[in-house]
Amino acid sequence: MNAFETPIYEGSENLKEYFVPQKYLQGGAFLSRLRQGSFQCKSLNLLIDSENFDLEIFDHMRSEIFSEVWVVLKRNQNLEKLLRQIGRSRERFKNVYFYSPEYSIDPHKFLTTTEVFKKLESLKDLFPDLQIKTPPGVDVFNPKVNPQDLRLSHSVLFEKFRPHEKRASIVIPCRDNPSYVLRVLEGLEEQDCKFSTFEVIVVDDGSETGNSTKLNNELKSRSFDFDIRLIRYHSTSGEEGVHSLNFRAGLARNLGSMYARGSILGFLDSDILVPPNYISHLIEMHDSYDVVQFQRLYLTQKSTERIHHYRDVDVERDIFHPEGQYWKKFFDDPRPWQEMECFWKYVCTYGLSIRTKLFRELGGFRSNFSTYGFEDTDLGYRLSQKGAKFLKSDLSAFHLWHPTHGQKGRNSEVSRIKMLETTGRLFFRNNLSLEAYRELSALIGQARYIRERLGLPCP
Repeated sequence: MNAFETPIYEGSENLKEYFVPQKYLQGGAFLSRLRQGSFQCKSLNLLIDSENFDLEIFDHMRSEIFSEVWVVLKRNQNLEKLLRQIGRSRERFKNVYFYSPEYSIDPHKFLTTTEVFKKLESLKDLFPDLQIKTPPGVDVFNPKVNPQDLRLSHSVLFEKFRPHEKRASIVIPCRDNPSYVLRVLEGLEEQDCKFSTFEVIVVDDGSETGNSTKLNNELKSRSFDFDIRLIRYHSTSGEEGVHSLNFRAGLARNLGSMYARGSILGFLDSDILVPPNYISHLIEMHDSYDVVQFQRLYLTQKSTERIHHYRDVDVERDIFHPEGQYWKKFFDDPRPWQEMECFWKYVCTYGLSIRTKLFRELGGFRSNFSTYGFEDTDLGYRLSQKGAKFLKSDLSAFHLWHPTHGQKGRNSEVSRIKMLETTGRLFFRNNLSLEAYRELSALIGQARYIRERLGLPCP
């Protein structure tokens, strides 16, 4: 199994109600094996959902065995008593983690997002030194995701590469927009650095057969100077152009990164025109920073139809600012990125680059985001917890116009916000960060974040 593939959720009979990946848990059956003296592992995980559990079983453990405790958050649970019991035997445990199953799995048993926050907040009041951590490398189970969709089934349709060491690998996920992809690649053809210093990996995320064939044929007919691969990320439904996941962008980027040879991993959307110094700028900036993000300026419909090269854009005439100038305010803020409040929330993959080694250490993008939003915020938060150095680059790129940019009224924005509500809650459960909940609480009921994104006055 590749490092970025998520395991199938196969919980044991004793634990399957929590939908925890089997590879991360030994299961409740280890209790009886311990009592029988037949447990030989050097480490084990104990899942606890009640304040009443028997710690005497660990008397059968050898001194070199360390264990992890997963505290499953539930209703009608005395967490204070549970944590005090764990605290009294802390020397027996290597780590204590919290795991919060999705509320929708069983509303009578599990907690809403707000209830989880309030419970953890009260615990911090009782235990100020408590570190609220989630199990590393584990995604909260999303019942809307079919495990089969998490397999990175793919084929390489086209490739042209030379066995040279690369400084940068640019991953471009796309779907049903071959003409835009070609315009992005033409921009990369105009880079001011040696073409041997970077490679491009295009991941076709289940386009309809006609669009996939068109892109493949176009790439074969052109002689790009840089190394390039076209990867077909197959549909899991058996019908090309259709898959049960509504959103696979994070998984597509993980797939592309598997082929990356560069020490810098650049994620570029398939509708972004980059300047000629894009690659050389990344290489220079990553000498000092782990994470780099450039500014995105939106082209109008007319300018998108007229312009084919970065150099032809007139910023005063050809761009506009959707999303209530949310991103413009971020880049206009003179403070360094990491000095801004909750700076991780601005991470966005339209033009993000990361040290490849760091990205792989984090396990890439999480696989449980089944709809639009927050898979990149989640990555940004984990990068911040890892101590990565962030740079808000002064480089600007241009975003080609889409029909959704021009929709009038609030219907499309309301739909987008509803998706963000769902993925925002999942982001919180993945990380159980009190800071993140407070900052993004509009997705639970307060208005500041949404009003800011819509360009409305904030209280």
